[in-house]
Amino acid sequence: MASYVYIDVSHKQEFIFKHNKLKENLYNSFVIKAITENTVDIGEGPIISLKKYLEDEHHGCYEVVYSGGGNSIVRFSTKAEAIKFVRKYSGEVYRYYPDLELYISIVDDSQINSKSVEAKEKEIRDRLREEANKLKDKRRIKFKRWSYGVEEIDATGQPVLCDSFERKHELSKKFLYQRLEEKADKAGFQVTEQLEDYKKDGDSKSYIGIISIDGNKMGDMVRRISTFQDLGKFSSLIEQLYESAVVNALIEYKHLEGLVTPIIMSGDDICLIVRAEHAIELAATIVNHIRSLSRNENYRPFLSKVMDEEQRELTACAGVAIARYNYPFFEAVKTAELLCKQAKEAIHRVKGNANASFIHWDIVQGQVVNSYHYEDYVKHGRDIERFHIKPLRIDQTQPVENGIFSYDIFVNAIKNIQEAQEKQEISSSLMEGIKKVLYSGWESYKLFVDMDQTQDCHNLMQMMREQFKCDNDYGVVSEQQGQSSVYTYLLNDVIDALPYIHSKREAANSCG
Repeated sequence: MASYVYIDVSHKQEFIFKHNKLKENLYNSFVIKAITENTVDIGEGPIISLKKYLEDEHHGCYEVVYSGGGNSIVRFSTKAEAIKFVRKYSGEVYRYYPDLELYISIVDDSQINSKSVEAKEKEIRDRLREEANKLKDKRRIKFKRWSYGVEEIDATGQPVLCDSFERKHELSKKFLYQRLEEKADKAGFQVTEQLEDYKKDGDSKSYIGIISIDGNKMGDMVRRISTFQDLGKFSSLIEQLYESAVVNALIEYKHLEGLVTPIIMSGDDICLIVRAEHAIELAATIVNHIRSLSRNENYRPFLSKVMDEEQRELTACAGVAIARYNYPFFEAVKTAELLCKQAKEAIHRVKGNANASFIHWDIVQGQVVNSYHYEDYVKHGRDIERFHIKPLRIDQTQPVENGIFSYDIFVNAIKNIQEAQEKQEISSSLMEGIKKVLYSGWESYKLFVDMDQTQDCHNLMQMMREQFKCDNDYGVVSEQQGQSSVYTYLLNDVIDALPYIHSKREAANSCG
């Protein structure tokens, strides 16, 4: 009786970013791909991969019915063969990578009730994931496990690493970013694996931007797919589309001599490092290319089968953490992912939200905590003061809709201010003064603006009024919500983002 095996890894980010060295992070990302997908041909050498193991140990007894996006489903001709694979493969994986959390579930034909091919394959997938989730619920690790007792231990009590530094570099480069590197020369950007490359000469405070992008409604689309064949096609299509979106966005920024380091590029999950001054715009541009490519005739016919009736295109959300190049890397990545998650949560504020895309960012100065967030608003009696307009909606043309602000209008306002600063029409001292009083309350802030009778202040407030259609001269959007007055300060996020939005307009979202 045939049996199906589902291979997956939990706590992927902790495994990828367990070392401080970027090259180790890149290699760990490659390891997960090699362990869980049947797409990685590692060649000769003391290393394990799913593809190599199946070919060597189960020749003629298996069929890979699906592989992609960090997991695989393998069909074995008998249950005994499937059990043999689970036991021996998991042992081999833990011998090489004892701190990897591998999950393998089994379902055989006797557990499947559906008759038609489509229904049967969908039921198999659902049952495999259900069994895998049960295994994850059971394994609640109370301590950090260094060893499973199956690998060689070095003098420190930790496992001996089988791969040389050169071998690790060769493999991670080949499978993680060689595709980008091959296009770098023509595209005009440089792929690097050295954080030191982001350090500017004479600047000890050089900043990088960590971009995290995640697709919207992916789970819903996968659940609409029945057959393994269509699931594989969908996975390949998403992988190709997202990679194209990244490359197309980088091409738009080639005149900026940009650097990029791809950490994760798996399906709809993207994590990149870029220069801080390009990170916010580049993230939004990638999202816009995802949207536009999904409307392309090369992708649209298949996507229309899995998207719901309200979806016109694929959408995604982005989180950007801006930090010093030598900031604890894993902490910065966690912040970017959390900001991306908060951007996705903002989708629910949109009525008919099938096509909404958001972006969120923050400048990380101190140690990040797991429940990271900022002070968003305060109440004064019935009145409410909002200090931030983030997350911003990328696909919104109106400045403000139902309390949601447009990313394009926001960036345009910043570029207008930058141009005015270059012409000495708005001073840096004015911006610093406004920043100091933004949290002091509406009356104090209003008094500061009223007392500043300079032309600089008039220019700034007029710009904000014109860009965001404000009904006042204070750079504040006011609205009534029931019996409450809500005041939303625009300049807080504007001032924070000024150094991280490039002043040139050529690269700004030409594909939306």
